[in-house]
Amino acid sequence: MKKEFLAVFSGFPEHHFSEEITKRLREELTVRKSIVFITARPLDYAQNDDDCDGMHEMFAEQDLAFDKHAVIDQRTESSLAKELVENADCIFLMGGGVCEEQLNLIKEKGCYEALLHCHAAVFGVSAGSMNMAKNTVDFFESMEPFPGLGFTNMTVSCHHNPEDTWRYEKTLQMSEDRVVYAMEDMSAFFIKDGKIDIVGKIYRAENRELRLLTEEDVKELVMEYKIVPLPKEQWKGVPILMKYTTEEYYDLEVSENADAFEAKMIKKKFETPVTHTPEEYDFPDGLYQDHWEKAEAYGIYREEDGKKILMACIEVCPEEWSNRLMVTELWVDDSLHRQGIGTALMNKAKEIAKEQNRRAIILETQSCNVRAIAFYRAQGFRLIGFDSCCYTNRDMERREIRFDMGFFMDQREGRY
Repeated sequence: MKKEFLAVFSGFPEHHFSEEITKRLREELTVRKSIVFITARPLDYAQNDDDCDGMHEMFAEQDLAFDKHAVIDQRTESSLAKELVENADCIFLMGGGVCEEQLNLIKEKGCYEALLHCHAAVFGVSAGSMNMAKNTVDFFESMEPFPGLGFTNMTVSCHHNPEDTWRYEKTLQMSEDRVVYAMEDMSAFFIKDGKIDIVGKIYRAENRELRLLTEEDVKELVMEYKIVPLPKEQWKGVPILMKYTTEEYYDLEVSENADAFEAKMIKKKFETPVTHTPEEYDFPDGLYQDHWEKAEAYGIYREEDGKKILMACIEVCPEEWSNRLMVTELWVDDSLHRQGIGTALMNKAKEIAKEQNRRAIILETQSCNVRAIAFYRAQGFRLIGFDSCCYTNRDMERREIRFDMGFFMDQREGRY
């Protein structure tokens, strides 16, 4: 299950999924160990418990029950909230309340970063769907936009009904400053790998004009960034600005005796956030470095004033003696985050490994790059080793230990 599957729902007035929605959920929810609901009414405990059970029953009646289901509200301890999000297969942002109260709850419980970088499918309904956008407007409270979670680039107005004149007018007011997608109940956006599918009636509103959403509108919604080869003769030496800020790290604890070695990696928090930039290293990243003789690179770029500006890339190089494929570079510009591009680039590496009949894909990251580690794990990679003095003799003290991660190809079944 990869988080790149998103579902944006308006509402289910009869408390049942439609046949079309059920079919898509059955295709995508193949692993159903845990579903976590996040309320938009943090203090309404009795209602939250009822909604949690009731919404899970909607899955169960379609033979899509999860082994466990839970709700996060104000009662939930922060440590438990974060653990629930990190281990969920599906996270459902609930409606029926105030958008900002849901966002504040997510942040107060310390699960904001976990939600952004977890492996789960993310669903939203009503207020929850509105909060999935980069920019959210809750017209019950105010017409002023505020930052949402940024999973989609769609500002939505839920429960659209042409006969509800008050709601209709609020939607038109919203559209004076932005494009709004007005969703009737039982409608849905499904988003996966950069592709958007719609179910039910959804309208597009802009400058106070509202009409049914068309296929062309959907195409405009999908930011079609094309991954293309980056030839060595054009891109050799182009720098990759690897910069990130982290609040956590995996602390390495090593012990040994005459009969055993033991190593533990335990996630801990820095006292203050730590930022790593290319300037702190003597060997900044760049494409086609000389020691990767057989490297090939793919990526996305934009053109500006006749120049090609790199926006995302992956570089791979075979390790012939071990029959493994190395990912030597993987980078996505901040402006393209959470659009499935990292997954698309990694899928490119998997395709190459499969074509070349490699037995595994390997890569290097750092113990303090917790977001990258979470991404790689979501892509099917696992820890295969570490080097506690790769960069300096003080790597353990600096909390920046080289982690080696690997993805094992399954050739016998013809898939990866």
